[in-house]
This record gives sequence, structure tokens and C-alpha cells, in this order.
Amino acid sequence: MLWYAAYDVHVNKTRFLELIRGGASRFNAISYPGCRNRQDPVRDYALAIPRELYFARNATEWGGAVAFVRAEASKSQTLARAYLITDEQFIDLACQLNGRRPGDREMAFDYDFASSHPEGYFNRADPSAAAGQAGQWYGRIVNLGTRESWPVLTLTAEWSGYGALNAPGKTYVRCVADGIGQLGKISAGALVEYFMTKKGISERISRPVLERWLA
Repeated sequence: MLWYAAYDVHVNKTRFLELIRGGASRFNAISYPGCRNRQDPVRDYALAIPRELYFARNATEWGGAVAFVRAEASKSQTLARAYLITDEQFIDLACQLNGRRPGDREMAFDYDFASSHPEGYFNRADPSAAAGQAGQWYGRIVNLGTRESWPVLTLTAEWSGYGALNAPGKTYVRCVADGIGQLGKISAGALVEYFMTKKGISERISRPVLERWLA
């Protein structure tokens, strides 16, 4: 078992379960294969990831950028939810996030390495190095510590820096915001302030537009 710490649209539990169970998404109408093991997470908890959140690239199914965190530790706190799932489910989630079929043998996961090192990759030959798959969007495994003896792992981009910063679309931002709201009461104003500090949004989306999106 392990804790998968989600900070993107998968902080929204409704959205996260779509990747577990499979089927057409209520958020973007894309059909997802789901995990081989479709059991719901055993439980989940809210946490703040000490990494900087930013928005980059362009995912056509979301109409704009998607969320990533910088790999290095930061004073910035990214709101997240950690789900207790199996290692097989973790692999299948990573496959779907990287445009692969669940169980893809090229997405090799070394549980012992990931749980004992600051970061790792889905590389059968050397889990300390990227597998040379053209910079996977969610191919870097970041170890955030342990909880109840299980590792807390999150996924982010293989590239260094911010990649190609870009603005996310309304649906994506609302999905993340609704997920944060599921974790505890938070005002629309506080959500606006949270998002306005993030690269990819701060330079490209005005405060009045963001306020309308989150109203």
C-alpha cells in the first residue's frame, strides 16, 4: 500500500474515482480505462505539499494547461489529498496520466526505491533516472515522507523548471477548486488568492475572470 498525494484535478475525489473505476468523465467527457483493481481507496486525508504549484503545457481534453509541482522542496504550500491505494493502482494511475494503458510494462515501478529515496522514475533499468520517454508529464515520483508506515508519493513532470507555462481552462480550475472545497470549508475569496499566486495563472488570467470562475 501507499499514499498517492494528488494536487491537480485528482484532489477532487469524484474526479479521482473516475481513474480508479473507468468510464466516461463527467468533467471532460473523455472515457478512461480505469485501474485493473477498481477498489475505492481505503481512506484519504488532506495535506499541504511543500512544493510550488504551477500550470503548464496544453491538454486538449481540459482546454488548457494542467497542474504540476516543482520537484524541489519549497516554502510554498500546495493543497492536496492523499489516497491510500495499492501499488498496482498507483502504476495504473500513472499510466493513465501519461497516456498509456493500465499495466503498460514500460511503466515499471520500484516500490522499495520510491519509498526510500527523495525521488524516482518509472524505469525498470534504473529507477533513479528518467526512462528516456521524451519527458513524461507525470513521470517523476516525489517522496513526501511516510504516514502510518506507508510512503506518501506524488507525481510531477520529468522536466526541470516550469516547462511551458500556460493558462488552465475554467473546467480544470473549477474541478481543482471543488476538490479543495471537499477538504474543508474555504471561501471563494481564499480560493481566488490561492490560485492567483500560481505561475500559469498569475500572468495569464485576470482576477475578475478567476472570481467569476470560482463564484
